[in-house]
Amino acid sequence: VILLVAKKKVDQVLYDERTKIIREKSANATLGIVTVGFAAIGLVLIETSFWGYTANKEYGYIFAYLSLLIMAINGFFNWYYDKQLGG
Repeated sequence: VILLVAKKKVDQVLYDERTKIIREKSANATLGIVTVGFAAIGLVLIETSFWGYTANKEYGYIFAYLSLLIMAINGFFNWYYDKQLGG
């Protein structure tokens, strides 16, 4: 009886397992694409610095190190939440 009364007060489901999975997959895909994109841009800029565009070398290293930083932060949080959630 109590569950029926409580159920009548709930109008809609705001957050469900499907939404959680969709957001998780979207975040992982975005993180992967951005990381690979930064690394690729960095490599291209470093490569073009050998063709005479010397200013691109510094920008290339910035993008390459940003991709490493993103991977390190992602690895840390994967490790942290694995420990926190009992993995």
